[in-house]
Amino acid sequence: MKRISAILSLGLAFSLAAGAQDMYDALRYSENNYYGTARSIAMGNAFTALGGDLGSIGLNPAGSAVNGYSQFTLTPNISIISTAAQYNGTPSTSSVFSTQEKNNWGRMTMPNFGIVVNQKTGRSYGIKNISFGFVGNATNLFTEEFGASGANNQTSYLGSMASWATADGATGTALSNATYSGGQFPWDDIIGWRTGMISTYGGADNQFIGSTEIVLPDGSIGLGGPLDQRYGRRTTGNKYDMVLNFGMNINDRLYLGANLGMVAFGYRTNTAFTEDAQNMSDFPIEYESGVTTYFSDARYRTQMDVDGSGVYGKFGFIWLPTTNFRIGAAIQTPTAMTVSERWVYSGDITFSDSQYNGSETSEEGTYDYRLVSPFRVNAGLAYTIPGFGLLSADYEMADYSRMYYRTIDYDYGSFSDTNADIEKNMGLSHSLRLGFEVKPIPEFAIRAGYGMVTSPELDNNGNSIKAVMQNASVGFGYSSPKSFFFDMALRGTFKPDMYVYPYEYPAGTFDDGTLTPEMVVKRSIFDIVATFGWRF
Repeated sequence: MKRISAILSLGLAFSLAAGAQDMYDALRYSENNYYGTARSIAMGNAFTALGGDLGSIGLNPAGSAVNGYSQFTLTPNISIISTAAQYNGTPSTSSVFSTQEKNNWGRMTMPNFGIVVNQKTGRSYGIKNISFGFVGNATNLFTEEFGASGANNQTSYLGSMASWATADGATGTALSNATYSGGQFPWDDIIGWRTGMISTYGGADNQFIGSTEIVLPDGSIGLGGPLDQRYGRRTTGNKYDMVLNFGMNINDRLYLGANLGMVAFGYRTNTAFTEDAQNMSDFPIEYESGVTTYFSDARYRTQMDVDGSGVYGKFGFIWLPTTNFRIGAAIQTPTAMTVSERWVYSGDITFSDSQYNGSETSEEGTYDYRLVSPFRVNAGLAYTIPGFGLLSADYEMADYSRMYYRTIDYDYGSFSDTNADIEKNMGLSHSLRLGFEVKPIPEFAIRAGYGMVTSPELDNNGNSIKAVMQNASVGFGYSSPKSFFFDMALRGTFKPDMYVYPYEYPAGTFDDGTLTPEMVVKRSIFDIVATFGWRF
């Protein structure tokens, strides 16, 4: 199985700006995990054929015309993000992961807000109502925090830095004079050199060794001894779709709608990787002056802030072939986004002799680019059971192989390799959403829903990997005889396991198949959602 990975060692990518973006970044900013009102969430967001709810308008713009009244909603939400991470420092010789480290984090958001004004035309035939609206719905939550640790006696982060500096053709003299903005070398190389995490050896200015490594009797480089390693990452942010909506009701049988959608997202991530010597005497560092000190510990940190915005169009219909049966469908154009990234790297290292300790923080890197996310199509069926309730089902498809990058000045060549990776390794994602509502009395409703989304990633044979995100929800609603209504929902979202590889070595570094550390992270989100609404 191809595994979703997050590589910490991306100095080359960030220092060369345009190379920082990969297919996983494009997927992150393009995927949706729909929120909405408490009613739409409780019913699994299976609203393509139903409409009538402000949570449904982002799914099918025709939904705004279904009701013969105007409405306003506010939907606060508490999200509890739960993670459990495990670490294996030596996957090439052991399949044993560390004990799970669990983390729970709460966050309050406003996943839905909006207003729809419905206006009667006064006609008894043809266009009987038109509607105008502005609705904001959250379409993804990026927030999560996890960390895990384990022992490693095979590889080290500082060793990977030294290997990359050698592979990059760096020299100690050049790194001493390099600037972050100059683009001569990856930022990992510069920070590693300036902190003392890496140094030259053997009298050669272009051969590098990590402070966790020693020269073995046969002249090769090896790890000095076992290390205690830890990787942690904290991410915040979300994505919203804000739509300007227009809908119309034709003879109470056909509803048409259109959205001008505006996407806005923010993504903030901080990562830290540390490695400590279990026994400092395993890591002697001898200087030409004859002084010997010993490696103690090192930490490498990254911070990245990403903001993006974009526009798209969406068009849909709901048709009632009979009074109780509904068919709905919608198509959304690709979303053209402008994305801005900012990042900072820093590192520090400690030795037994503190005069050799080092610390370095890079300048802030910035880069702006364009990203086009794929078109979407969705279809739905719904059936109303008179005097009882309703059932609904949705299907949605998005072709993520159609994502692509380009520069601000529309140069595709700078991203040709990345766009080729996207086309080769991404495919279709399929979504299924089911909803149920029963009304024991006219003022009160009980609801339940289920949803699943398949991964668009392909394996090396071009087949879809079997990774699925699932959610299940329940809820209730109260509608007063006058204008006020209140809905509440509970939803659990369960994401596929994420595999994280904190660092990597240049290809061909190891002939014996040695692998760098591996983490597996289990992730789930529990949402408590309430909607306050008024009809007018």
